Amino acid sequence: MNTECAEQEDDIEISSEELILHGIFDGNAIVKEGGVLQLFGRVSKNVIVEPGGTANILGMVFGDVINKGGELYISGTILGQLVREAGITKVKQKAEVGTGSNA
Repeated sequence: MNTECAEQEDDIEISSEELILHGIFDGNAIVKEGGVLQLFGRVSKNVIVEPGGTANILGMVFGDVINKGGELYISGTILGQLVREAGITKVKQKAEVGTGSNA
């Protein structure tokens, strides 16, 4: 398990580990097979969940969240679009999806 609390600007790929993100992330977050993202902070671009990956969105995503075949759980805020291509996607009642622009 890895915990990030700082500000980062590059894209990140999460695979074969769990990443708990509390800070500000200004890139895309790509969750690959075996990877787990626990998002309590903010992602300024997109979150992409690939087959075999898991993401739990408790914080905020300014871009889109795309499930390409993994497990996706949303209880936070997505300002962009939620795209369900494949996999399991569960949205809690208190979650906010598509509440703003992803510019």
